[in-house]
Amino acid sequence: MSCKNPSKLQKGHTPKNCYLDNNTRRIWQGIQAVTNYKRNTNGTETWDNTLPDNLNSFYARINRLNRDIPSKSPCNPEETSLQVTHTQVLRALQQVNPRKAAGPDGVAPRVLKACAEQLAGVYTDIFNRSLTLETVPQSFKSSVIVPVALTSVAMKCLEKLVLQSINTVVSDSVDPLQFAYRSNRSVDDAVALALHSTLEHLDKNRTYVRMLFLDYSSAFNTIRPMKLIVKLTDLGVPTPTCNWILDFLTDRPQVVRMGNKVSGKLTISTGTPQGCCLSPKLFFLYTHDCVSTDNNNLIIKYADDTTVLGFIQGGKESSYREQGAVRDRDASQPTTGGGQRMPSAAGTSEAHEQFTNSWVQYSSTAVVGYVK
Repeated sequence: MSCKNPSKLQKGHTPKNCYLDNNTRRIWQGIQAVTNYKRNTNGTETWDNTLPDNLNSFYARINRLNRDIPSKSPCNPEETSLQVTHTQVLRALQQVNPRKAAGPDGVAPRVLKACAEQLAGVYTDIFNRSLTLETVPQSFKSSVIVPVALTSVAMKCLEKLVLQSINTVVSDSVDPLQFAYRSNRSVDDAVALALHSTLEHLDKNRTYVRMLFLDYSSAFNTIRPMKLIVKLTDLGVPTPTCNWILDFLTDRPQVVRMGNKVSGKLTISTGTPQGCCLSPKLFFLYTHDCVSTDNNNLIIKYADDTTVLGFIQGGKESSYREQGAVRDRDASQPTTGGGQRMPSAAGTSEAHEQFTNSWVQYSSTAVVGYVK
């Protein structure tokens, strides 16, 4: 592959080198140079004027399924609100990536980083006030989709501090079979466990393994805040922090911007914001109780990709069919989503069912082994 305009590539930025150092900025520069990409600067758009509103309605479609009424829990007098220190806020501001885009509040990351020492005291007061009142300012939880979601950079700093607090309370070991969002874990570990468990079972007589590969549709967008808060409380997260998270996830203003056209504002009370620092951890805790209820089954998760393994011996599949959610349904019956719907599964977490069964689809199924 040759570059149409080699002069665009900086010294050492050959198409090959752009991919070697895993630097996304250099990769994009290399792609632009190779394809001779030119940004449209004449200010003209060819899309329909209603497209931003249609997209915003599409992104908010799952919110219509949520009928929960957000309600904060009363705090125990002995529980105190999380408070952050000047040092913590200063460090968070200094670690801001200045190349990121500003959020809806218009505060540029470059300013936060360059003026961290001057702004740390101000933001410390704002953050602590928000945590004490268990309320997040509208400007902090607003998002603009362009098409990626832009959120307040200052809010991301506060999210990181709240995340640190949650990590001190809830250990990653609460869900040992979730291999995403954890240090020293990767998709290779998930594959290795599935392969090892399968081969170990096939060493026995009259055995085979059924595998059900599941994929969530818009996984993070289907988180129901009220159900999440119940699970956080059960895991020991302090009530003031749970109330703050509930306020953060509900009544979030959202618009879509395409060029100089902006959609009407919609208020979202379902899911977690795209690009939110807390989103992976919250999804991790939301699905932590989606585990097998039978020793003959194993549920392995990597983010929202889930594999159900059924270790069958002597042709007895009753426990797998109850756990694997293929009960009372023909696995070949298609749905409008392009896959097969997952029926209700006895014994699995309600988080696995999401709002309706249509949000959980089969990716594929497989049978490994044979009956001797």
